[in-house]
Amino acid sequence: MDTLSNRRETTGSETLSTCCSPIQKRENSISMHSINYKLATRIRSIRITRKLTQAEVAKKCGISASAYGQIERNPSKSSYETLHKVAMAIEVDILYLLDI
Repeated sequence: MDTLSNRRETTGSETLSTCCSPIQKRENSISMHSINYKLATRIRSIRITRKLTQAEVAKKCGISASAYGQIERNPSKSSYETLHKVAMAIEVDILYLLDI
């Protein structure tokens, strides 16, 4: 068998480490970054359009203002439940917020 076939037959972490080149891994990372940025931008722009402060949205969500600020900077670290609370606080459907 050739080397490529041998790679496909391996199991576990070996398959993961050999299946993607460093460039492919970087492209996956970039696309996750752009999704995260898009979500953060959408949350912030809706909040501003609704003329709400971060503190007001945080209070509606039952979280601290600093925790809410972190959501606007990096929403990928937030749970679905927290993102749902944010959507409710800024009065949009969670599906719209997530662009589904």
